[in-house]
Amino acid sequence: MLVEALKNLAGDADVQERYLRQVGSWPSLDELALELDDVARASEAWTSPPQRDALRALDRKLDEMSGEQNARLWEQQALHGPEWAEVRKLAREALATF
Repeated sequence: MLVEALKNLAGDADVQERYLRQVGSWPSLDELALELDDVARASEAWTSPPQRDALRALDRKLDEMSGEQNARLWEQQALHGPEWAEVRKLAREALATF
């Protein structure tokens, strides 16, 4: 489940949009982060230190994007913005540790 959540976060914007449409949460982007949140904390017990570090970096970025002041970052047009490009980069880095 963790690797699948990372793959969903690492995919390009078009892949992410297709996935969100498929699961029925489009145009909200929340589902991408929620899936990771559901499994990342539980993975702390069995992941290696490099994996945990990469997951924590990704989690920090998603936390920075949270909050009412950042609501625009969770709308469909934001998927092509720099914040989500950074999320994809961090997710790819995390995937590379597995």
